[in-house]
Amino acid sequence: MEQKLYELNEKATEIYHRELYRSYTALSYFSKRHIQLNTIEAFRIGYASGLYNLYEYLKCDGFNDDDIIASGLVKRQEDGSIVERYRNRIIFPIINEDNKIVAFGGRVIDDKFKPKYLNSPETKIFSKGKNLYGIHRAKNYAEDGIILVEGYIDVITLNKAGIKNVVASLGTAISSSQIELIKKYTNKIYIAFDSDKAGKIATLRILKYLEDEDVDVKFIHLKEAKDPDEYVNKYGVEKFKNLLYISKEELD
Repeated sequence: MEQKLYELNEKATEIYHRELYRSYTALSYFSKRHIQLNTIEAFRIGYASGLYNLYEYLKCDGFNDDDIIASGLVKRQEDGSIVERYRNRIIFPIINEDNKIVAFGGRVIDDKFKPKYLNSPETKIFSKGKNLYGIHRAKNYAEDGIILVEGYIDVITLNKAGIKNVVASLGTAISSSQIELIKKYTNKIYIAFDSDKAGKIATLRILKYLEDEDVDVKFIHLKEAKDPDEYVNKYGVEKFKNLLYISKEELD
């Protein structure tokens, strides 16, 4: 079953990726976010418009209903019909440390629609609390530590700017399994969560949680922007690198 899910996720990634290039809406979104095609290719980003039937594509590729439903990409309704989980969303493949696609994150293009982010459910190959977005790339650049951010776009923007040792937590709550995953590659963690109240609370929670861990924890305080993506686009990557603080008093 696990190997079949990896194969299915790989095929779904190809389908979503092709669909992105058919969509003026999706390409315009990335243009506004200053994200170029080479970055889209590097992270294998896709788009689910809802106009194309992912379920039928996967069936044609030989996957059965049980496999497709087990992936979390579709849901069976009470009346027996199959519906796709993602519609009108940018699709971010979540790739594990072994470079296998284990799940997907979907982000709305128009922020008036909720939820803003929708991750795959727990599956045989995916547990949200055991994975980090971007770990497959960051592990190769972890000699100076790993930067922990909240969002997919934060990871992508920092990578585009040349900062490749960055991962996202798949939600503001951090788990012991995620910390252990980071510690496989470094004992230095730089927290760069959003500058809003929720981000500050999450940062303080993580700092408290990590007090008994064998890690060197610091944080990047974004005083003049809401998140790393906005900061780098406004002020440049060099100024972002100068935002390092050591004590949590900066958050109070």
